[in-house]
Amino acid sequence: MRQHLTHGGLPDGMTRWQFFGLIETARRQLGLSKGAVAYLKAAISNTMAEDFLAGRICSF
Repeated sequence: MRQHLTHGGLPDGMTRWQFFGLIETARRQLGLSKGAVAYLKAAISNTMAEDFLAGRICSF
């Protein structure tokens, strides 16, 4: 079995930090705790902008 872990990327012109801002704003609607959002911030801090391009893998 083979699994592909790539994604379609962020919308054109959106940075990973703009994406994080949307998550932060919608935290309650998404059911995320403050701790979960803090973890995501740490995770995004350990990625590169290129990781969010189509066909890449966002991992740290």
